[in-house]
Amino acid sequence: MQRYQLIALSLIALFFNQVKASELFDSVQDYCMGKPCQSGVFYYHIEKSLPRYCEGIAYVKSSPKKSHYLEHIAERVLQRGVPEEVIGIPLAETGLRPNRSSSAGAKGMWQFKAATARENGLIVNATVDQRFDWKASTEAGLGYVTQLISSFGGDTALGVLAYNVGIGRLSTKMKEYGIRSAFMLSKGIFAGKEGEHYLNRVYGYSFVYYNPHVCEVKSEVTL
Repeated sequence: MQRYQLIALSLIALFFNQVKASELFDSVQDYCMGKPCQSGVFYYHIEKSLPRYCEGIAYVKSSPKKSHYLEHIAERVLQRGVPEEVIGIPLAETGLRPNRSSSAGAKGMWQFKAATARENGLIVNATVDQRFDWKASTEAGLGYVTQLISSFGGDTALGVLAYNVGIGRLSTKMKEYGIRSAFMLSKGIFAGKEGEHYLNRVYGYSFVYYNPHVCEVKSEVTL
């Protein structure tokens, strides 16, 4: 009798896993609709990494300061008409840390280098560095990524990838290989390099933020 019970429980668990996987795939398809987001490739990543993004967003929401940052950025994304995916950039770059500095010289929540910061209206000199001003750098970051998206004919994914790897480098690779798919570029040409997982991280955080119900899409049946 115990053997049949175990078989029955195994079949029930398999059924629920398939149902939950189907719900997640449907959510990914809905999210990617109308976006330069390859749902099959993105789903493969999300299926494996969903807990990481759920935990990350949950941590941000549990922190009054970080939660305030994210709510403000989401509001400005909406007000400025910026694609919603962009909300994932400061999460992927710094985890919403306004005082973050990199060894490459990028600073602030949006990881601006000095020259790019000045080009986007931030004051950077010996006494003032607005890259550490999270509100000012958010406006600069949203403006900059909007320019990048426009530079690639409105392709949000290419604009987001360019934010990370640089517009010159990305444009060169696109011409060299004749590829316009940001996800193919990031997983192929930038494999093993800085840009390989960047798009998935940005889209992953955005996906979970705007679809919090997916964090409940997991099997509740265990053996």
